[in-house]
Amino acid sequence: MTVQRPANTVRATITPRNNSVYTSVDFDREGKQIGFFHVPQSPHDDAWGTVRVPLAVIKNGDGPTVLIEGGNHGDEYEGPIALGELLREIDPRDIAGRIIAIPAINIRAVEAGTRTSPVDGLNFNRSFPGDFNGTLTSQIAAYVHDILFPKADYFLDLHSGGSSLMILPSAIIEPSPTAQGHRKNIKATLAFGAPTVVMVDNLGETRTSTASANHQGLIVIGSEMA
Repeated sequence: MTVQRPANTVRATITPRNNSVYTSVDFDREGKQIGFFHVPQSPHDDAWGTVRVPLAVIKNGDGPTVLIEGGNHGDEYEGPIALGELLREIDPRDIAGRIIAIPAINIRAVEAGTRTSPVDGLNFNRSFPGDFNGTLTSQIAAYVHDILFPKADYFLDLHSGGSSLMILPSAIIEPSPTAQGHRKNIKATLAFGAPTVVMVDNLGETRTSTASANHQGLIVIGSEMA
């Protein structure tokens, strides 16, 4: 028996993707862009929904790329506020190179004002390198680790004490895998201009954003604001 294919049949080819996180922001476009990256999330009331994470790119010609992250913990509001003010005021002509800014990386925790995500209970700063097939927090960490870190030369992570700590305003240096990287981290951290500089190894913790960036060879500055 021969089965005839209907005349209006459409053939579709599915192109495999490494992950389902996407953005319409063009990282190579000159000027200032304010947008989002979208992380798939399928809750009860939005079966094919996404979580939108604010993302900005400011670019002017050639030069280094600085990735700046705020809202790693959702109860640390200083970073998101500072980055929001920066993005409103900065003119691309003020820089030579590129700034990639994520004011509220742990977006659901920022909205809830909690250290950890109310969606999956995870601590974003103990979720690296992340997993594109994991929960919301793991997918966001994977996007930073796999997509954003390779685009950057410098990484600045903005923290504060949150709801559980009284913390000294400071900049943090973590050990780099190489002596040259360690020297660059020290130089950049001193240039940051914090009143106090602290060198820590985080008890050997490797799941933080700064540890992950260090191991990818970025020049890393951690900060604690108050």
